Amino acid sequence: QIEAAITPGGRKGAIVCHPWGKLGGSMDDHVVVNVRNGLMRAGYTVCRFNFRGVGRSSGWSGLTGNAERDDLRAVCQFLLTGAIIGGVEVGSVDELILVGYSFGSVITGSVLDELDSVKGACAISYPFSVTWALCLWNGSSFWKVFQLSKKPKLLVYGDSDNFSSKAQLDKAAQQLAQPAESECFPGVDHFWGGATRQLAERIAAWAKAICPP
Repeated sequence: QIEAAITPGGRKGAIVCHPWGKLGGSMDDHVVVNVRNGLMRAGYTVCRFNFRGVGRSSGWSGLTGNAERDDLRAVCQFLLTGAIIGGVEVGSVDELILVGYSFGSVITGSVLDELDSVKGACAISYPFSVTWALCLWNGSSFWKVFQLSKKPKLLVYGDSDNFSSKAQLDKAAQQLAQPAESECFPGVDHFWGGATRQLAERIAAWAKAICPP
């Protein structure tokens, strides 16, 4: 079972994925919640959820990222199909955008091209220097999916990130296949203290441009 919180909106949906659960990441992370709020204000049906082994989601987290990719695939299918819960229709959206923060960005980027209904993905603070710890040997191949995808992409990061250098993130942004956008936020580290509102507004604006709610 996957613990999730779905905020109803229009027929376009967004899924926001959280940082690494082994270091306390969850769907209640302040970046995840603020990005959800921005997308909700923009008119999307928004889902945030806990990967397996986090919060009330059953199972155990994996070492390679593949288990969490399965979780995201399941949430995508649920939102696209929908269900009646307590007499209320939940989900049943037409299209999706994916947003991931830190470890969540590794997972969202890696499944971007698997569903036609997924129209684009946003990576927040991609953790290049520690992907070996997050998903072992899969780190390079997961990034390549995001990097080379022909779908719209957004890479956002701070110039004082704790886990990836600005030079590394700038280079990654330049190497993204088009269509792609990127933005470096000055004075911001990996945890986005004091900058979550601006981050949420930037992501919502990008989302509305590629998948209008």
